[in-house]
Amino acid sequence: MYAIIKAKIVNGHTGRPMENVNISITDSTGNLLPINGETIGRTSNSDGSFILPIAKEDDVFITFSFVGFTPFTLPAASAAKMKVFKMQSKNQELPDTTVISPKPKSGISDNKPSKMWAYVLGGSALFLTAALIYTLNKK
Repeated sequence: MYAIIKAKIVNGHTGRPMENVNISITDSTGNLLPINGETIGRTSNSDGSFILPIAKEDDVFITFSFVGFTPFTLPAASAAKMKVFKMQSKNQELPDTTVISPKPKSGISDNKPSKMWAYVLGGSALFLTAALIYTLNKK
């Protein structure tokens, strides 16, 4: 026996609809399940909505995933009763990285300081930091 889930996916923090969220039918271990021999998955539309046919069985689950958000899995029976699903953002620790420009070409500097923007990845956020880099023209 089959059912159709018609629902919407939103950002759990802002409440805004989320486009292109991956939605798949899985078993309890996260493996994709075929329906009538075909693996079925969907992505949400620009307004966060989606339509997904599911089998009404105890061992069928719906898995939602999107880059930068925590994936989650629900039993299909529970998911069929819901109209809105909320994705929660995922914080990920990144190593510190600094990007610095290469040495300027001869004749550009005139021994004056120049400004450059350096991107610094640190902690769990992306920071844009202004860095003052002094370059000397070696002759």
